[in-house]
Amino acid sequence: CKHPHGLFSMFSLALGHALTCEQKGWALVVDWSGQDLLYRGPPGEPNVWSAFFRQPAEFSVPPGVLMSALRRGHYHETDKHEVVFGAFRGVAQGYGSIPPHLADQGRALAKRTIALQEPFLAKLRGAAERLLGGGRRWLAVHIRRGDKAVEAQINFELTDEALAARVSAQCAAWHCTGVFLCTDDAGLKDRLTAQLEAGGLVVSAYPAALPSTSGQAAHFDESLDKYQKAEDVMMETLLMARACHGLLSTYSNVSAAAVYLSPEGYPYTTFWDAVEPFMVDGAFDVLAPSKLPCSAEASASWFAGPVTTFAGPVACAR
Repeated sequence: CKHPHGLFSMFSLALGHALTCEQKGWALVVDWSGQDLLYRGPPGEPNVWSAFFRQPAEFSVPPGVLMSALRRGHYHETDKHEVVFGAFRGVAQGYGSIPPHLADQGRALAKRTIALQEPFLAKLRGAAERLLGGGRRWLAVHIRRGDKAVEAQINFELTDEALAARVSAQCAAWHCTGVFLCTDDAGLKDRLTAQLEAGGLVVSAYPAALPSTSGQAAHFDESLDKYQKAEDVMMETLLMARACHGLLSTYSNVSAAAVYLSPEGYPYTTFWDAVEPFMVDGAFDVLAPSKLPCSAEASASWFAGPVTTFAGPVACAR
């Protein structure tokens, strides 16, 4: 892959190719190990995808058959970027928010495609217990700033006071007493935490490494470790999707992915939508072993064609 993207821009492309492969009767292998990417895998695992997820092809192709196909070169490589799942809904302001039917489609696709690697899942569970316990109902809040103005200038037009007021109103509507605050703006995170806590809410945050320079995106910050910044945003996104009651967000690939990775019935809204109640009985048991991300649904008959490998932003292969 020769096109550096943020991690969840790459993820949306991988989902798009997963859907294409399903339609063609192919199996998918995602390869995020290109040297031009903004991320690297951890020691011993150059493929960033495989650091977090099992390969989608594993759910439909016997291991021996898959390895044989790869060794023999019986696969199709691509670095196409046109197949973006979600058509930028919820990502760029000109495309609007994610409609319910698209959220349902994305959740179903993720459930068929995504399963976490056991070591990463154990780390995720540990973080959920540390950061999002206490018997509280947690509201996930994601505010994208950094270099996002080119796609969503509206994200920058919300004042600290407006953000705090909306978060408080959303907590009241959804009966949340805790806020899981995620943003790429370190200064905003500190200021908003202080305001929300002064208003009586409990605020928790994942200790993600953030750029020290205002207006810079974490994925473009060369001072940040290339694996750690990938793990940080992956942890935040899955904690929002799987360990919180619902999501309040600005436009971003991260918040869109959180919707697609969330369970059925998970409420989501933006800072520009009307505040509406969403009542459910109890909190989601989102990290139960029977649910995503612990397992993926797959059919043995799903694989009916060549293995397709992808790497990089679109998950295109080598």
